[in-house]
Amino acid sequence: MSSSSSALEGIPLDEVTRRIAVSRMRTLVVDDDPTSREMLAKILLRAGHEAILAESAEEGLELFQQHTPDMVLMDIMLPGLDGREAMRRMKRARGARWLPVILISVMDNPDEVLEGLRAGADDYLTKPVRLDHVLAKLRNTSRTLLLQRQLGNALHFGRAVMDHIHEAIVCCDGDGSIQSANPAAEALFGVAAGTLIGRAIGELIAEAEWDDGQRVKDDNA
Repeated sequence: MSSSSSALEGIPLDEVTRRIAVSRMRTLVVDDDPTSREMLAKILLRAGHEAILAESAEEGLELFQQHTPDMVLMDIMLPGLDGREAMRRMKRARGARWLPVILISVMDNPDEVLEGLRAGADDYLTKPVRLDHVLAKLRNTSRTLLLQRQLGNALHFGRAVMDHIHEAIVCCDGDGSIQSANPAAEALFGVAAGTLIGRAIGELIAEAEWDDGQRVKDDNA
C-alpha cells in the first residue's frame, strides 16, 4: 500500500486527471481495513472524485441511502454482512439504473472473485491495491457512466420532441412490435395513452383499414 501511495504522489494532479477524469464520481468505499480504505480514498480524491467511507457493510448500506453514490468499491470479506450481500441489496435499491460495483478481494482467492462476479459485480480489484489498476477501472467506469448519462439525456430530448410533433410516429423492433409511439399516433389509432406499446404494427394497420372500410360501407348504405 505504501508503494501505491508514493507512486500516486509522484504523478502530477493534471496527469491523474487526464488519465481518469471523464466525469466526477461520488464513490462509496466499503472496506474494514483502514489502510486500504484510506488508500482508495486518497486515490479517488487525488483524481478529483468524491469518496464516502464505510468500515462495514451495514454502515455502507446506510451511507448508500444517504448519499446515492455513482459507484461502489466493496471489500468482499467484511465482519457481519459480507460484501456480496451488501452489493445485492444496493443494486436492488438502485432499481433499473446501473450501479457499478467493483469488488475488492485478496489476490490468492480467485473463487471468491468469481462468486462475486456471478452475484452481479461489474469488476474487481485485488489486494494489495495497485495504483494503475485502480486508475484504469475508474477511467472505464467513469466513461461508461458519462455515456449512459448522455444517452439518457438524448433519449429524453428525443422523446420530448417526438411528443410535440403533430404527425403520428411509431417505432417498432425487427418483429414489428411497437416500442414507442407519440400522442399523435395514439390519437390516430384511437387508443389510450401507452396502450400501443407491445402491439404488432401489422395487426394495428389491418384493424384500422378494416374500420375505414366499414365506415365507407356505412356511408354508402
